[in-house]
Amino acid sequence: MARDLLFEIGVEEIPASYILPALAQLAESVGRELTSARLSFESTRTFATPRRMTVIVKGVADAQTSETKTITGPPARIAFGDDGAPTKAATGFARSQGVDVAALTVVDDYVQVEVTDGGGPAADVLPRLLAAAADTLTFPKTMKWGPDRRFARPIRWLVAMLGSEVLDLTYAGVQAGALTRGLRVWSPGPHEVEGADAYEELLRDNYVIADQEKRRDTIANEALRVAGECGGRLVEDPDLLEEVTFLTEYPTICVGSFDKRFLKLPRDVVVAAMKGHQKYFAVESGGGTLLPYFLCVVNAPRDHHDIIREGNERVLESRLDDAEFYWQEDTGSSLESKVEKLKDVVWLEGVGSLYEKTERLEALAGYVARAIAPDALDTAVRAARLAKADLVTEMVRDGKEFTELQGIMGREYALESNEPQTVAVAIYEHYLPRFAGDALPKAPAGTILSIADKIDSIVGCFSVGLIPTGSQDPYALRRQAIGLVRIVDEGELQLSLGELVRKAGAGYDVKGRALEELVESVRSFMRLRARTLFIDAGHAYDLVDAVLESSFDSLVGVRPRLTALTHFRAEDDFEGLVIGARRAMNILKGQPSGEFDTGALVEPASQALNEMRTTAAAGVDAAVARGDFDSAVRELLRLRKPIDSFFDDVMVMVDDPKLKEARLGLLEEVKRLFMRVADFSRVVLKGEEREE
Repeated sequence: MARDLLFEIGVEEIPASYILPALAQLAESVGRELTSARLSFESTRTFATPRRMTVIVKGVADAQTSETKTITGPPARIAFGDDGAPTKAATGFARSQGVDVAALTVVDDYVQVEVTDGGGPAADVLPRLLAAAADTLTFPKTMKWGPDRRFARPIRWLVAMLGSEVLDLTYAGVQAGALTRGLRVWSPGPHEVEGADAYEELLRDNYVIADQEKRRDTIANEALRVAGECGGRLVEDPDLLEEVTFLTEYPTICVGSFDKRFLKLPRDVVVAAMKGHQKYFAVESGGGTLLPYFLCVVNAPRDHHDIIREGNERVLESRLDDAEFYWQEDTGSSLESKVEKLKDVVWLEGVGSLYEKTERLEALAGYVARAIAPDALDTAVRAARLAKADLVTEMVRDGKEFTELQGIMGREYALESNEPQTVAVAIYEHYLPRFAGDALPKAPAGTILSIADKIDSIVGCFSVGLIPTGSQDPYALRRQAIGLVRIVDEGELQLSLGELVRKAGAGYDVKGRALEELVESVRSFMRLRARTLFIDAGHAYDLVDAVLESSFDSLVGVRPRLTALTHFRAEDDFEGLVIGARRAMNILKGQPSGEFDTGALVEPASQALNEMRTTAAAGVDAAVARGDFDSAVRELLRLRKPIDSFFDDVMVMVDDPKLKEARLGLLEEVKRLFMRVADFSRVVLKGEEREE
C-alpha cells in the first residue's frame, strides 16, 4: 500500500528572492532522503508562497524495502580457537548483528554474516528524514532562534502527514500537526488538512493559491485584462512578475491612477518610481507612451481594493513629486556644468576621484576609437567627458531610489542639454552589458566607451590589490571582464587586449616592471573569464584552452579556430598531428630559442620537414589572414608525416652544438607555425583524462 506524503513548513514572510532556490533544495533533499532510506515513491511536487514551502510526494511506500548486507567481522584466527570453538570475539560479533553464532561463515580468512534488514514502517522513518531535509536548506541570510536553529525566517507551524496520519515530527521547537494557515487577516485559521489531496483546495478556500505557477498565471492574465480596461496595454516585466508572485498568496490586480503632469518626466523615471519600492506595473498606449495608470498586485480579495487603491495612489504621488523636484533641479543647469563636481566624489579609495576616472576615460576612449572606429572618436571622447556626470545629480546621487537609473539619466540629461543624440546614447550604453545575457552596446561610440570604462575599472582595482578572491567580488570585476570579452568577441573587434590593459595601466601611472606584472595579472584574469564564456557556449574545454593559449590577445579568431578544430578532431590524421606537436613542444621546454642555420639540416628527414614547414607556413599565413581556419588546419595536417619521420630518423639532443641548435631551431619554427592556430599540446585525445 502507498500513501501521499505532505510536508509544509510555515514561516514568517520569506524574501521573494530566497524562495525558489530553497524550494528546489527541499524537493531534491526530500527525494534523496527517501531514496537513501529505501522508501519508494512515485513523484514529488512543490508549492511555495511567502509564508510556506511545501512538498507533496505521491505514492510513498508504507514501509522500507528489505535489504540484505554482508557484514565482515574479525579475522577467523581471532574468532575461533584451535579447536574450532567460537571465542568471545565471535559471540560478540554475532550478538552485535542480532544473529546466532552458528550463522557466521568464514570467507578469505574473515568472519562474515548475511544480515537482512526488513525495514521499518514509513511513519516511523519519515520524521527523521523530513527534519534532515529541512536542515539542508540554505538561504543568503538566516535568522537564529532557539539553541541552535537557523532559518530564513522563524518557523511558525509544520504540517507532516502520510495519508491522513499525522507524523510525530518536531523541528525547530515546533510540533508538526494537521493544521495549516490561510491568508493573514482574511482567513488566518488554523485550518485542518485531511491529507495531500485536499491541501490545495483547502488553501484556495482560505484565500491562498499554493501553486506558484497558478499565481504567476493569475497575475499575468489579470494584469493584461485590467490594462486593456484602462485603454492601454501592460508594460510587461518578467522580473517584476516573478517577484510579485512570491510576495503574494492570493493576488488580485488593483488599478490606480496618478496626475498626468508626471508624464512629462522621462518614462524610465516614472516606471522606476512605480517598480522600485511599490512593485507596480506600468500601462502604456498602443503607441508606446505611458498612461497615467498603475497596476498594483494586492494580497487581498477584490472587495478591499478601494481603500488599498487610495493608499497606493498617495504613496506613488509622493515618489513622483520627489522625482519631479529632482528633475527640475538637475535640468536647471547643463550636464557639462556638473562634471567639475566629480572632483569631490571618491571613485575608489587609493585610486582617485570620479573626475580623474573621467580624464582616464577620455584618453582610453580616444585610444580604443582609433583602434576600432576612428569615425566615432569625437563622439566617444565627448561621451566619456559626460559619462559619470549624472552620478552627482539630485536624481541619482546619495543612494536614492532612482540610483539604478545611472546612465539612463545621463542620457536624458544630455538630451536636455542639447548634446547630440549619439553622445546621449553612448552615455547610456557604456554601462552595457549590466548582467549575464544583457544586451551589448550597439552604437560605435557606446561600444568604445563601454570597453574603456570596464578596462579602467578592472585595471584600477588590480593596481591597488583589489582582486576578486573566491566568491568575493565587491566591485563586480568578473561581470565587467565578461562584458568586455563579449563586446570584443561578438563585435569581432580587432583590438589587442594586452595593449588595452597596458594603456589603462599607464593611466594609473604604473610603469616599468610593475606595469608588465599588472598587464599579465589582468590578462590572466580576463582569460579565465573568456574560458568560462566559450565553454558555456558549448565548446570543448581542451580546445578552448588550446586556442586561447595561442590567440587570446585578439579574440576575433577564437570562435572560427574552435569551429575548425572541432571539425577536424574527427579526422584520423588529427591525433597524429597532436602527438607530433606535443613531442616538438616537450623537447623545446627549457631550451633557448634563436636563429639557426638551415644548412646544418643535412638529414633527409630534417630537410623534408623544413621544406614542408616552409610550404605550410605560406598557406597557414594566407589562411589566417583571411580568417579561413579550416584551410589553416588542413595546411598543418600536411606536417603530420614529416614530423613523424623526423622523430623516427633524427636525434635532436646530440653533442654537436651546431646540429643540436639547427634541429631545435627547426622544431621552434614548427611550434610557432602550430601556434598560429592553437597550442595543440593542450588537446586531449580519445582515452586520455585531464582535469578541466
